[in-house]
Amino acid sequence: PAVFVLDTGRRPPIDFPAMLPLRLWTNADLITLDPDLPRAEALVTAGTTILAVGGAVLAEGWRSRVDEVIDLRGRTVVPGLTDSHIHLIEHGQALREVALESCRSTAETIAAVQAFPHPASGWIIGRGFQTNHFDDGIMPHRAMLDEIFPGRPVVLSSRCGHQIWVNTAAMEAAGVTAATPDPKGGVIVRDERGEPTGVLQEEAIELITRHIPKPSESQLREAVRVAAQDLWSHGVTAAHAPEGRDHLGLVSRMRQDNALPIRTHFLPPVSIAENLAAAALCVGLGDHWLSLGGLKIFLDGALGSATALMHGDHCGRPGDRGVEVTPLDRFQEMVEHAHINRWCVAVHAIGDLAVDRAIDTIAASQRLWGISRDNHGPWDRIEHFQCLSPGAAERAGDARIAAMMQPIHLFDDWEPANRLWGDDRASRTYACRSLLDAGVPVALGSDAPVASANPWLCMHATVTRTDLSGEPRGGWHMPEALTAAECLEAYCCTPALVADELEWRGQLRPGTVADFAVLSENPLAEGCDLRGVRSDMTILDGAVVHDRHGEFREAEC
Repeated sequence: PAVFVLDTGRRPPIDFPAMLPLRLWTNADLITLDPDLPRAEALVTAGTTILAVGGAVLAEGWRSRVDEVIDLRGRTVVPGLTDSHIHLIEHGQALREVALESCRSTAETIAAVQAFPHPASGWIIGRGFQTNHFDDGIMPHRAMLDEIFPGRPVVLSSRCGHQIWVNTAAMEAAGVTAATPDPKGGVIVRDERGEPTGVLQEEAIELITRHIPKPSESQLREAVRVAAQDLWSHGVTAAHAPEGRDHLGLVSRMRQDNALPIRTHFLPPVSIAENLAAAALCVGLGDHWLSLGGLKIFLDGALGSATALMHGDHCGRPGDRGVEVTPLDRFQEMVEHAHINRWCVAVHAIGDLAVDRAIDTIAASQRLWGISRDNHGPWDRIEHFQCLSPGAAERAGDARIAAMMQPIHLFDDWEPANRLWGDDRASRTYACRSLLDAGVPVALGSDAPVASANPWLCMHATVTRTDLSGEPRGGWHMPEALTAAECLEAYCCTPALVADELEWRGQLRPGTVADFAVLSENPLAEGCDLRGVRSDMTILDGAVVHDRHGEFREAEC
């Protein structure tokens, strides 16, 4: 017979890994978004992963086997949401700067800037003013800021981010004068004598902003943390972030330090395409915390500043069809170069002409390089996809193109769209239903800091087609509305699909990451006012990162 001898002291000790903590999350109303099990009552997590999902029988079977049982008291649970278009670092910075969204005149805007507790020196930064909301009809001018801040540079960004209002000190610091020519794709607004008014649009913005002292690495890291905490508070656990060239290094270093607080699908600017190609980087590279998405390209401006690129004139502005930020021939080269180098693109397109150019150019390049809807990997995407021409949805549906939309802008855009685009074009604005019915994946996001990062407000806009006060009564072009269930898909599954991550996130099923939100109420319930939905708890990678009631929190940002 075999003899087993305990041999002590001759082998190094075995370093057993720590066992993953098992948790049973029970007594819940789970909206899983898993077609094989749409609703459930309990789930089991093993560390950062969902191990099992089921009903009362599953809960009882696991109760004595887990390390902890968490009673969710009948509340609704959904997968962690993804903001499919958010300027993550800018959002974090904006949360610590003067907010101007509620100002109704130039005078109110200046008063808000004056009242904000700025540092004793340096540039004064504010954001969010909306000339469309100025009741007095007085447009911004640098002289107004000069009266209050005569020697200190002031830069105020519009809500849409496509124009800034600065004072003379800021222009002098940047060397902008009456002799400065408009840059390609940008406008220095001038008075009747040719003098700059202090308002700069599109590509001209950088004439000023490149002179603002850059924040330190620690300040940028703090901005990411602040943005993540805000997103957690709404049940958001992931972000698709179009950011600047310097920010890719920042989030990469945060990931290396295990300090990246939110799953980030990074959309780098097309300006660094050559650098990325030289480093043999391509779309989709990364891990569960940081991955690379499409190259960000701008085709036009925005609605509010009347710089969206349109087929026809803006109403009451003969000859004004918006701003062509990237010429068509150059854009075609960019898209083809991206596809050759195994990249996809993320194209900013607001006006109907810009949207058509984006669809047709991407589709033509896809056909040339054999890219079809059956391909694997991240999708080509059109950011905003705001105004469609007739037939645009169907053409997009024939290609491998996703629509990354922010109907939360409807709060502020429905009146300017009526005024600047007219009823016919306005009826094809935020055309979520037309795109979804044509087979185009529709993902929702905020574009924060341009708008609130609260996804439930965006869902309200998408479902009711009204602003926060319920205007316009009856909804704005209601045939384009989505249901609350479709909105939830557009915040959970579709962003994961577009980023080629649906295999491991976006649904609550065994094998996916333990990212989910415990809600104050069921957003799919009849009569639910989406404006009032809150995340009571947000769980990211199996850890509670947000607890609205302060009962249970274990992870710090």
